[in-house]
Amino acid sequence: MMNEGRLDEGKMSCARAWKVSIVLTAAVACLSILHSSFYNVSSDRFFSSTKSTSLREAKTTPASRSDDSKLAKSGSALVDSGSVMMSTTYKSMCVHIGSQSAFSLWKLHAAQILKASQLPADPQFAQHDMMLEMLNKISPRLPHSHQSLTRAWKTVEHVLSVAWERYQYLQQIKNPVTSTLQRKEPPLVRIVVVGGSVTLGHKCSAINDVKEIPCSWVARLETLLNGLAGGALVQVHNSAIGASTSETGQAIWDHEILPDEAKNPDILINAYSTNDSHPSRGTRDKKSAMAQSFVRSILTPLTCSKPPLLIWLDDYIGNVAQGIKEMTLLSQEVQVLASYYGFSFVSFANVVRDWVYGDNHGTLFTPPWYSADGQFVTEVHPGQGMHIATMWIMAYNFLNLATTHCSVVNWSSQTNHNSTGSSFMHPFNTSDQIKIPESTYYQPVPSSLPPALTDALTLKDVTDMWRNDARALEKHPKVCSPNRTSRCIFSWVSGLEWQESIATIQKKFAPFVVEQGKWRVIDDTGRRKFGWVPAEKGSKLLFEFQNLTQTVRTVTLFPMKSYGEKWRNSNARFRFLSKSSEAMDWLELTSLEIPGLHSTTTSEIYTIPVHMPSEIPANSNLRISMTMTNGTTYKLMGLTLCS
Repeated sequence: MMNEGRLDEGKMSCARAWKVSIVLTAAVACLSILHSSFYNVSSDRFFSSTKSTSLREAKTTPASRSDDSKLAKSGSALVDSGSVMMSTTYKSMCVHIGSQSAFSLWKLHAAQILKASQLPADPQFAQHDMMLEMLNKISPRLPHSHQSLTRAWKTVEHVLSVAWERYQYLQQIKNPVTSTLQRKEPPLVRIVVVGGSVTLGHKCSAINDVKEIPCSWVARLETLLNGLAGGALVQVHNSAIGASTSETGQAIWDHEILPDEAKNPDILINAYSTNDSHPSRGTRDKKSAMAQSFVRSILTPLTCSKPPLLIWLDDYIGNVAQGIKEMTLLSQEVQVLASYYGFSFVSFANVVRDWVYGDNHGTLFTPPWYSADGQFVTEVHPGQGMHIATMWIMAYNFLNLATTHCSVVNWSSQTNHNSTGSSFMHPFNTSDQIKIPESTYYQPVPSSLPPALTDALTLKDVTDMWRNDARALEKHPKVCSPNRTSRCIFSWVSGLEWQESIATIQKKFAPFVVEQGKWRVIDDTGRRKFGWVPAEKGSKLLFEFQNLTQTVRTVTLFPMKSYGEKWRNSNARFRFLSKSSEAMDWLELTSLEIPGLHSTTTSEIYTIPVHMPSEIPANSNLRISMTMTNGTTYKLMGLTLCS
């Protein structure tokens, strides 16, 4: 009987470990997956609930998740008794997770993961068998997706704390009789994903006409996590823009022009790998420099907010670049940067690579690369198989973060425990024992980012450079003000706002248009790629910003560059002029010409910062004119005016 009791206790520990780990990472939301037990935070005891559903049972019992109320009910078995209070932090949960691996928990609760992966538009779960087969194919390969692990454990701890408080709040809502609601609703865990058209779900289609963004792995990840949690635990915001790169993403981050609901995220996922890997992004060194610039920008934000947990996703398996080694150049560089700066690096490509190279005619997780007549064609946009797999890959890696973090917490707790009754190892502390010489200890890691990783950085110099940077940061700390204004007095980048339309863009620019000529806001692609486009050569568009509310140092242009006969000889001239409120005449500050044609067979948004010769003072006026000087078309897809 005693052995049976211990066995039951072991099963319960495994169950609660899964439940706790995912919700706390705001990732796989494990705790709600568990239909077998519920953790009562007020008493530190678990209460038995309904038994976990097996894969076979899940297959014969399709779930319906057509609305939020049904979604909430899916986790109701977790709250069948006991009151929920805020007296326990997530750290106490780590006790039950520290000995568990991410893969063992994933395997144990595969049925719940499958059920929570069901699309809201598929209430009868007609895709069940298809997704079950995919889950069985992908799951054994999930460990291959892990490339590098974060060292930002304080940031992980923050994410876990936010998720834990939110989860407790969800339980309080479900138990209004036995719970005392918090005075203020805690925030959701906010996850922001930046990337290009692959991240937007271009060419992804599923059942019941689900396509594009709702079909993307980003939307699916939010469905999975909240489905497991039994309520709104996370918000996964898709801030991808077609034809953009990490350079675009960095400008958007630096200029603080993400939509309000996406600002100051807890987790930021870079999913630009497909576009960043394109040969048009230059040499290996240029790609590495672009990636490093993005990383340094995210990890040293200009605002007073703390850096988010940065995760880089490699979603590129081909085939713009033809050479296999060339296709992996960016991935190799990001791997080096991840190890150097200590951020997480996750790879979809590494999960399916051997399948793809072994049969490049397959299309389950990759785009169709052969036309009907057998010609090898260029295509980077995969179907829903890739998006389903990436949803699970990201969830698995969130779970891996949770289990690893909790293992570290448990180890630290045990090693710092002074009680001789602890089962953990203790020093003998006898005179004959050899100690580590104090002279061999390392000094604390400097509090700043390490110096930029370049070919010139040496082992001899790195310590002094890093410590000098840290000392400089301590001498000149960032001054935070509650009344701090935005860096940019005007900002617009096409595609950032989901509800964007021609009318909303025209309304935004209306106060500043002095001369429009034959420029119009249009979408010439049918894919919501709005931009200012001229109808003929020589047409001029003039914006005037009067009585600037703050100084302007940089104007950033986001022109589209493309290829083909339509874009032949495309070119535009940009002029920047200023005038004080007392002056009569406008003074030209600078000008430049930007071609609309580039040498590759893609359409891409370029990020071109134009630094003014001297800052334009507040209360002055600024004019920006653009004239198509050659060709038959041009397109401006973004404009920012920033201090």
